[in-house]
Amino acid sequence: MAREITMDELLRKQREMSDKAQSMASEKDVDRIQAITAELEQEGRDLEKLAKDFERQELAKAGPPPRGKLEVVLTPGQRERVKKMTGVELTSVVVGDEMGVLSKAMPSTDPRDIELIAINEARKLAAHKDADVKMRAALADAVDEIEKTGFGEVVQMLDQLKADPNWMGGLFQKNKK
Repeated sequence: MAREITMDELLRKQREMSDKAQSMASEKDVDRIQAITAELEQEGRDLEKLAKDFERQELAKAGPPPRGKLEVVLTPGQRERVKKMTGVELTSVVVGDEMGVLSKAMPSTDPRDIELIAINEARKLAAHKDADVKMRAALADAVDEIEKTGFGEVVQMLDQLKADPNWMGGLFQKNKK
């Protein structure tokens, strides 16, 4: 098993390098300055490797963060306020959390932040619903117009299309139910 790297060890090595670099300010001997510079270069590479090893070690201890999405259940008060503001009933809100940051921070997250996310989500849902209703109405008007003004083959083709459950995403099949 590899030895554990500590933050104190990293900070100690960093301080040693800093002290060594400061000592060069009073150095007059060019050869000595070059030697110290070479030492600092190597110590810098060593410190960088140690820091990366430390990062891997700490990530391994923490385990992988949850990834993907996070569902947050709203409180009754939040649900009420969201509905009052948007007209949409939400019991929970799903939040993208690819890096797992939100799930780790959830215990200290302000409920007002969650409520704002829920309000924004409810507004999006309301806008999509409104757009869908308008689109369906416009499509129905267009089909009605074609049926009224169309002639034989066009109306016949329209009837065949409306009978197809996949035409227009099955919109006309849904209306039959």
